[in-house]
Amino acid sequence: MEVELLLLMQSIANKAYLSVDDLMIQTKVSKRQIMYRLDKINQILKTTNQLTIQLSSNGELVITPDIRSAIELILHKQQQVQPYYLNKGERQNYLFLMMFLNFEYLSLQHFINSLQLSRSTVLQTIKALSDELTSYSIVVKNDRMSGYYLEGDEGDIRRYMIEIVLSTLSKEPSGRMFDLFIDEFHLDIFQYSKLVIDELANQHNIHFVEDRLNEFIYIFIFLKMRILNSSHENEELLIHIQPAILQSLKEYKFTVELLKNYKNTENIPKADIYYISSWILGISVGDINEDTKDWTLISELVMKVLMRFESLSGVHFKDIEKIFTQLYGHIRPAYYRMIMKLPIYNPLSERIQDEFPELYKLVKESMRSVAFLFPQETPDEEIAYLTMHFATIFSNHRMLENNKQKTALVVCGNGIGSSAILYNELKNLFPELHFLPPINVGKLQEMKDQADIVFATSYILNDVDLDIPIVRVSPVMNTRERYQVVRELYALFGNTFTNRPNIDVVMNIIRKYAEVKEEQDLYSDLASYFTDFSFQVLNEEKKSLQLIDLLNQRYIHLGLEAKNREDAIREGFLEMKTDGIVNDEYIETIIRDMRRLGPYFVITKHFALPHALPEAGAYGTAIGISVLKEPIKFGSAENDPVKYIFSLSSTNSELHLQAMNELIDLMADQKFYEMLDCAKQPQEIIQYIYEHTKGK
Repeated sequence: MEVELLLLMQSIANKAYLSVDDLMIQTKVSKRQIMYRLDKINQILKTTNQLTIQLSSNGELVITPDIRSAIELILHKQQQVQPYYLNKGERQNYLFLMMFLNFEYLSLQHFINSLQLSRSTVLQTIKALSDELTSYSIVVKNDRMSGYYLEGDEGDIRRYMIEIVLSTLSKEPSGRMFDLFIDEFHLDIFQYSKLVIDELANQHNIHFVEDRLNEFIYIFIFLKMRILNSSHENEELLIHIQPAILQSLKEYKFTVELLKNYKNTENIPKADIYYISSWILGISVGDINEDTKDWTLISELVMKVLMRFESLSGVHFKDIEKIFTQLYGHIRPAYYRMIMKLPIYNPLSERIQDEFPELYKLVKESMRSVAFLFPQETPDEEIAYLTMHFATIFSNHRMLENNKQKTALVVCGNGIGSSAILYNELKNLFPELHFLPPINVGKLQEMKDQADIVFATSYILNDVDLDIPIVRVSPVMNTRERYQVVRELYALFGNTFTNRPNIDVVMNIIRKYAEVKEEQDLYSDLASYFTDFSFQVLNEEKKSLQLIDLLNQRYIHLGLEAKNREDAIREGFLEMKTDGIVNDEYIETIIRDMRRLGPYFVITKHFALPHALPEAGAYGTAIGISVLKEPIKFGSAENDPVKYIFSLSSTNSELHLQAMNELIDLMADQKFYEMLDCAKQPQEIIQYIYEHTKGK
């Protein structure tokens, strides 16, 4: 069957509601081509059960449950009988894995036989692979004595293999290419390794981050074979870890026992056992309640990030213990990934940066407080995952408890952070539903009877018997996807879409009277306009508050004279107190916290951002700027003396995040400080900030 038909059938099987416009945007082909493919699918359906897909007057696909079941059955049969053909990128990966395994001798003929391709095509594939590996400092070598092999830093070679596994499984979760490779070279069977790992994980009470386990199994199979075919230890991989701590952890004991389940592993070097142990640590959830030798180290790291975030954002967290526990569970595996320079693939990275730009930037700046611990800059993928966790902290909406409501269950395969983000988004989209707490796929079987509908981020396995609707959603939805989910839910429950306009109808009306040059952009803009829910409105309000919105000439002090740090703080808030923005208790709370905790708000050289919880006495959102006549020591060894004080008051933790991002940019601008030193009038400062932040 043609690949295009299979992809179209997959889309139909996964969505309860689809229109021709949807399919045109997804596949980037014309309406004529879509109609042609739908006709071919209907011809196939007629041969099985005489059912066909119909189109409504609005261009919507009428897909009954029987049609969907028939399509799913066809897809299942095709997967079993249709051979798997490697695409260009997969062929390169296949050749790399052959060399990665460190076979004694690999000739060009070996490659030709494995790929079943011509000599010229294989040579082109080797050339393309060699070109790509250049940026990784890895070279494909070939000589008569050794054949084809890889030359380069062992860590780089392993990282490239890991990236192959992560990126491939993100596109093809079934891992069929790897299964073909394992079968050809008689490596360890995936299912055997999974059974062994699952059993040992239960014994050692290790909980893997969902969707990471399959990745690790393939990585382990390939890595173990390379290690067994190598003749030397790779001590250079251990530069940044402490073996004594690692050996004390249950993940190390897990690795030792895991290797005992395979032949010829008794002489695997210690360095490689540490390396595999680090991978286990990098995909398992950290438990703050466990008394481990790395507990103090990880806890200090979490606290540094948390305090830095509070200082930069002007946010004080109420339930600090709960937040600390949540971040510990994420940062512990991230620490081992980063310390060993182990790559991670985050399919949501770009989406997170687009949907939460202010929060992402604050998290990235917060991670700089621990950057000295790691051999490289924190990858964007790690920042994105951490941002997802912080995003859940800001999503504290009350759960509806109306027993008459239909009950929904959120099943997420991308970890705690994304499930909480999705959970709160869906609650805002559908206030008419009662949502149970989010779960992972493993708990679906025991929870399914409690729900009327399931929202799932990944494909539900065939062995899960569900007789309730499943709506597949992205872990982090954009505006268009939110609209489609709303539309799909009403279609599933048999409701008309009268309370929210149907974009397809609107699009057809527009086409009737006008030529639309950018249909996808128009569709997205309409979706944004028609998707009217409180969460989106609140986000728009938050984004509207820029730094310039928080400024007032009355709150700017040039050449401020102060006796000491307490006096400087009080003077900086003086006019804000007079105007009722803050009260005395708010100011005194900042001073008490400074004496008790230290000058946590001195966030960079000579720069302080004093603030407290809104409940301490903040009645408005504003920021004051004080340039001290004489710098004062606040007690920050790294950043004293303080000359610039930005006094912050905020009634909402999220309201000023964009303003704080703009302030971070100004903090890195030396001309900003020069302007502060030279300014004669408050208006000069306001004008400078306006010119350098407008449009952001």
